[in-house]
Parts: sequence; C-alpha cells; structure tokens
Amino acid sequence: LQAGGAGGEEGVAVVHFRVKADTKMGESVFVCGGLAVLGGWDPARATALTTSPRDFPVWSGNVTVPMSQVKRMELRYKYVIRGQGGKAWWESGIADRTLQAGDGDRPGSNLGGGMRTEVDDGAFNQLPRLSCTVTPIAPAAAAAA
Repeated sequence: LQAGGAGGEEGVAVVHFRVKADTKMGESVFVCGGLAVLGGWDPARATALTTSPRDFPVWSGNVTVPMSQVKRMELRYKYVIRGQGGKAWWESGIADRTLQAGDGDRPGSNLGGGMRTEVDDGAFNQLPRLSCTVTPIAPAAAAAA
C-alpha cells in the first residue's frame, strides 16, 4: 500500500477533491466517507470543500489521507450538500465513489503513500469521473499538507 514518492511522506497521500455543485446561498459542499478524515460517513464531521465567486459552482479541497486507514485497498466517499440548520443532501443517485490504493504497479491504482491524487468528479450526483491524476508529493508540499 505504501509507495515512496520523491521525498514525500510514504504513510500519507494527499487527495485534491473537485466537484461541480449548484448550491444555494447558505449551502456548502463536503466530502464524506469511511475514513475518520472524511467524517466516518457522518455528514456532520465531513470535510468541508471551498469555492469562490470565480470558481463557483466548482467546490474543491485537499485531504491528507493516512494510508494505514485505507481498508480493502480502496477509499470510498460521496459528496454531501449541507444547508443552514444542518440538513444534508447526499449523492443518492449513484454508488459510492472510490479511489483504488496501490503501489503504482497495480493497474487502476490512483491512491498511494507519498502521492498526490487530483480527482475531478464532475457534477454532484453524476458519473463518470472527469479526470484523475497522480503525482509524487514534492518534499515542500508534503510539509505544507
């Protein structure tokens, strides 16, 4: 599960999540999944994504993933829109989204220790994923993540 990576920390991966979600004023987008850093499937503890007037309706953010927490060689997640008062809308029309862990030699792997995964999942509640790129974490970036 743990690949080296140009001086990056072998035990963690950095994932940059990106999704298009047409939210209303007062709503925010979160990434929620099975790992503690993604809220353990609890939308109240999910990781917040951000947007800006220039980027809207695209929401994005980085999550540092301890590879020791990745079970069965995959990271499972969905996006959640939360409104004021805590009401949550899950991606209910699609199966869980996944990233496949591997050491770089495993076909289809897109998550590994010492690596940065940039995933553009396209639109909220829609498949397929638009793109996914994996690069080694640079030493300075690993310290900042």
